[in-house]
Amino acid sequence: MPGSPFILVPTVTAPGSTQMDIDSQLLEAVTERYVPGVLRFYRCDPRCITYGRFQDVGDFDAAALYRDGVDLVPRQSGGTAVYHGPHDLTYAFSCPVAHPVFGGSVEESSARIHDVLRSALDWLGIATSSAGHIPTSRSRSADCFAAPGAQEVVDSAGRKLIGSAQTRNATTLLQHGIIPFEPSPIAQYLRNGSSASERSAVSLLAPFVTREELEAQIANSFAQALGQPFTVSSVLFADTLVP
Repeated sequence: MPGSPFILVPTVTAPGSTQMDIDSQLLEAVTERYVPGVLRFYRCDPRCITYGRFQDVGDFDAAALYRDGVDLVPRQSGGTAVYHGPHDLTYAFSCPVAHPVFGGSVEESSARIHDVLRSALDWLGIATSSAGHIPTSRSRSADCFAAPGAQEVVDSAGRKLIGSAQTRNATTLLQHGIIPFEPSPIAQYLRNGSSASERSAVSLLAPFVTREELEAQIANSFAQALGQPFTVSSVLFADTLVP
């Protein structure tokens, strides 16, 4: 669908399991060429933790999750656990693997998407940089925000600002991630004790920018990179996005 505008889906609030299903539907919609590409924002309600497809569910304290009413939801992407609170900004972006702006290998496409996210934060006055290439380690924490991954967005002190993960099939990629606006309580739900989330930059955004302002600027930055505006749509079914 050369030249066709990408779809921008307004914020959806729903349980984490529903949000993961919608992301899978968006990946399918782009794969089947119902739409050329999609950007969407969402919130998880009730609170939840999503965990990567290769992560061990034994990392989590099931009793603590049940006690506090926090859902535990598997993701189709890799990476490690992320806490989704009511004020956090979560995004998902899907496009063809061969897309001239955002395509390429996992590391290449992730770097290009993170460049757009960085430009949005920079425009709003939040200085950022890229973590660059970081070799994968089997000893990584179960908490996504314990340390930055390859190409992820960090502040000037090297603290992680955005947690992202990618999944793809033969022709299409979907990257989703979260920008927290408050400290994460994820440590109390992990069996391995302390987490580095408290030392990350999760609470640095709120004094400077609202979630709505950041969402609008991220959409603008993606549109600038694509060279055309989005068409705003709402998700109805797996193969239906209605303007």
